[in-house]
Amino acid sequence: MADINLLRKIGRSELVPENNVVFFQGDVGTSIYFVLKGTFGVYINNFSGFPTRVAEIKQGSVFGEVAAIDEGLRSATVVSEEDGAVLIIEKENFGELLVYAPDICEKIIATLRRRIESTSDILRQAGKNVPMRSSYTQIKQLKNAENNINLMKLMTQDLRKLNDRLTALNDSAGQSPLPKIMSNEAIKLLPDEYTSLKLYDDFKDNSRMLFRQDYCCPYCTDDLQTFIPLISVLKPESAALDGRTLYKGFDILRYTNIICPHCNYADSYQEFGRSGPKRIQGEHKGSEGSPFSNIESFTGYADAYYHTIDETVMSYYLNIHCLNLTAADPLRLANAWIRLYWIFGDCKKSELAKQAAGNARRYYDQYLAENGKIMFIEDKMRLQAILGELNAALGEYDKARAFYEQNIEIGKGMKTDLIREYKDRHKELKRR
Repeated sequence: MADINLLRKIGRSELVPENNVVFFQGDVGTSIYFVLKGTFGVYINNFSGFPTRVAEIKQGSVFGEVAAIDEGLRSATVVSEEDGAVLIIEKENFGELLVYAPDICEKIIATLRRRIESTSDILRQAGKNVPMRSSYTQIKQLKNAENNINLMKLMTQDLRKLNDRLTALNDSAGQSPLPKIMSNEAIKLLPDEYTSLKLYDDFKDNSRMLFRQDYCCPYCTDDLQTFIPLISVLKPESAALDGRTLYKGFDILRYTNIICPHCNYADSYQEFGRSGPKRIQGEHKGSEGSPFSNIESFTGYADAYYHTIDETVMSYYLNIHCLNLTAADPLRLANAWIRLYWIFGDCKKSELAKQAAGNARRYYDQYLAENGKIMFIEDKMRLQAILGELNAALGEYDKARAFYEQNIEIGKGMKTDLIREYKDRHKELKRR
């Protein structure tokens, strides 16, 4: 392995505290990391948009090399699982690796070769070129002045109406009024059938499950801080075929979305801040004219530790609204809708749950139609299981069984617990 002292000439060392996110899946890669000390967990997002631990990186290993070479998107999130240290080498210094660390270059080349071979296999199976990966939300497209004016007209029509609706959501049992943050002329996005929900966390202190993260809003480019889930300390308790993972003592659904307090742009914490322009001194344009902003001073809650369930629901509808105004990415829309489906199911709101399930199914169907032929087998099977469960929730059992039959056919010869679950679930659905 390369001499560390030589590598220090072309890179910089950095201490990484325990539970620190080095980079998120989807970030643009411009550097590689050489582990000097500690262990790092590797997480990838499943189809429900939440991270799953898939590997670990130990002292002496290199990570982040593939995305850094072509400045592509990071394929995973990397989190420190103990106090550690890394040596960071920026893209512009890669050429010097040939001089100081030819063995690392050989490893990178070998990794690229495996990636190319894997991609070639996918191309042969698909029978066509892999389409370009859809870009993340292109906020810049909203610069069309006429569209912005129309959007503001549409949204301001409902600003005052929602204040009355939200404050009237208290049930006959005399539930306390909704928090001011939800009742202060927030944007009207909730369905007419919505009534205030009752769902509370069953633990006293969630601060150890969260950490404060700095962001730059991709729309108004203002800076903000928010609390997001500390994924390295979350303990999965159970997982369902519809993609939902429950964590011990922590309701991750409460902390999925970020709402910018300056312009009210909302997105998942795993997407927020990646797609927009980097902040440039002197070019900050503020929130004036933002189609997401509320002129009656709804301030969002990026800095809040705890959200009520009503605030959480509002954040998902606002997230969906923002996605529809920008990229309308089917997978991200599906993930937002399925989370609403889980929340409404927990709260025994069957009609709202069905509405959310129907929307989630529509967007997952769209994503599968566009990408099914080029997906890895395991990913396709997971997505089809989710679609099976959504169809079952909607009472369309024939369609639900068909998705599980496809999974069983694809998984012939595989002897895994997941295939057994698919077979058991198929038998259950046959009795419907």
